[in-house]
Amino acid sequence: MDYIVKTPCGPVLGTAGRVAGTVAYKGIRYATAGRWEYPEQVTHWEGVYDATAYGHCAYQARAFYDEEKNQKKFFYYNEFRKGETYSYDEDCLFLNIFTPDSAKTGDNLPVLVYIHGGGFEARDKTYGSVMAEYLAQHGVGVVCLGYRMYPAAVYPDFIRDSAAAVAWAHKNMKD
Repeated sequence: MDYIVKTPCGPVLGTAGRVAGTVAYKGIRYATAGRWEYPEQVTHWEGVYDATAYGHCAYQARAFYDEEKNQKKFFYYNEFRKGETYSYDEDCLFLNIFTPDSAKTGDNLPVLVYIHGGGFEARDKTYGSVMAEYLAQHGVGVVCLGYRMYPAAVYPDFIRDSAAAVAWAHKNMKD
């Protein structure tokens, strides 16, 4: 099945979610920013945006070890990350959107925005994926956003990134 939706930025190609009845639009770039710069919202792209794989996560400690072998963090790995592939980079202003596969223009679904915790030093937008797919299965759209973290960002970059992601989602998910 083809999961293409139209947005003001252009068409977006998603993929079937891991939970039956859901669609995942992963790795959508909502803004760009250099180190210590304000995020600039993405307003347009050429062609169909491929949103079938996660975008980069912000650098953090887990980027430098094999998660599967770290017994201290095994719960998080098994519950949220096992079987997924992740990359880490300072260029990490991406979000993931999960919707019911039956959603269509004009449905006016409720939307939940997931901003991950971690003290601006750890975790990422993918932690909300499991919850997001179950909510999508029950008629809720979910946006899981990523933002820059220490050491590649300083306060209030995290807040500005999050605000830019929410603004992008609001503008591009209206229909």
